[in-house]
Amino acid sequence: MLIRCTAAILIVGCLGVIPASAQRNACQQRSIPVSIDSMDGIPVPPLNSVNFEGSYRNQPVRVTSAVINQEPPRVILLFDASASMHGKRSESEWNLTVDIGEDLVAGMPLASEIGLAFFSAKSVRVTNPTNDRQKLRNELKALRTDSKALVPGTGQTALWDAILESLKMFDHPHLGDAIYVITDGGDNASKATRKYVAETLGEAGVRLFAFTFQNESAGTSAEERVGPANVSQTVDDTGGTTVVYVGGYLGVFPIPQDPALVDKSGKATQLGSLLMLQYGRISNFYRVDINLPETVDKPRKWKLESAGFSKSQRDRLMLRYPQLLVPCH
Repeated sequence: MLIRCTAAILIVGCLGVIPASAQRNACQQRSIPVSIDSMDGIPVPPLNSVNFEGSYRNQPVRVTSAVINQEPPRVILLFDASASMHGKRSESEWNLTVDIGEDLVAGMPLASEIGLAFFSAKSVRVTNPTNDRQKLRNELKALRTDSKALVPGTGQTALWDAILESLKMFDHPHLGDAIYVITDGGDNASKATRKYVAETLGEAGVRLFAFTFQNESAGTSAEERVGPANVSQTVDDTGGTTVVYVGGYLGVFPIPQDPALVDKSGKATQLGSLLMLQYGRISNFYRVDINLPETVDKPRKWKLESAGFSKSQRDRLMLRYPQLLVPCH
């Protein structure tokens, strides 16, 4: 009887051990959020696995599945409320910040859940993700009217810490969840680094989207000058997109000094149209399953491209996906 009991214990113990090969296979199989659209605005036809091809460390990545995401998107709308964003010299920027927040709430699918938070030296949670649009509009109205009381004027900004705090607002992150930050990119108080934030978001499958103000005035700090580039790099690493507002210009296109999202006739302006494209990339994406040729030993870049199209078709397609792969923990 003792021998039988011992054998049974050994069998149960063996069943609880996952072979190293199985662990490696699980880490080599990934699901990636991928958005794709065309530069000329022509709708992209439905895609499947044969329309994607990838490479990792000069080896081919096998794409096993590509399906359109069916879950309503969840977004954390994160406002930079530091002194540089809502001080006297930047009152118009704070108003535009709230305008964009209201526009995003109106532009996302009704079933999508949106959370609100703002930050300066510390992050402040306003509301957890909800699809109650009236509640969100009321909170945004309060942020506009009470902007001076948002944060004390400490001169400290912890952007990267705030993004990590926003990630916690998702009870359990889903593939393709997004954090949308509106900021000038300045950071002089975070404990977390940009690299750590990109890796943490990548591990959670959460994308970073951004609207960044590129300030070029004489009083701009060094952090604010390099901030938009740092934010843009993190956006690329996680699979989001960035709209950059540079002084009186949006990219290479001049826009009014007091930018509006709609004109007097109610039609979207150039800025409004770009933002709608960005919202579309948040809510419309493919879940692409891949099989890597080897395990990821440290954070590394990889490449994913469209396939099965003519060269002229490929040249007009824009693919957005997390460019940074992180180890499996």
